[in-house]
Amino acid sequence: MKLPLLALLCLLITSSCKKEIDYHQKWELSTMSAKVDGVLVQCTLATAQVNDEDGQISVRISGKKEINTVFSLIISDFKGAGTYNLSDNNKAIYLLDTSGSSDYIGNTSGAIKITSYLAKQYIKGTFEFKGENILTSTSKTISEGQFMISLVTVKLPENQ
Repeated sequence: MKLPLLALLCLLITSSCKKEIDYHQKWELSTMSAKVDGVLVQCTLATAQVNDEDGQISVRISGKKEINTVFSLIISDFKGAGTYNLSDNNKAIYLLDTSGSSDYIGNTSGAIKITSYLAKQYIKGTFEFKGENILTSTSKTISEGQFMISLVTVKLPENQ
């Protein structure tokens, strides 16, 4: 169950990076950072996607540093500000790709706390989790995670 989810998540992350999007000035306000085993990782790009399918809202928050270091937070049944415990429905992932070998850390415990949300404007919150790579049995502690992300509407070029 976890490997197909990992493959799908990696596919979504890499496919979303291939599309060119119009730059929006408010993106400069978007930030995301966390400590990975005590070492601060400051993302250079932070984005959020809010999807509404038949009244069930899901949120995906992503932060990226350099080419292959990624945080990804997924809330499946989003209800606004509040605490979302990590489970089968809510996910937190840390992906570090070095020298062509992926170090995928998926949550084993933790929470995402949305402290402020204004639809189509911004989402702000904190996160922390302990995670494990099930293939290598390595684990990491992600602490003091925080994000403030502008939820601007972007136009994708046609034919994408």
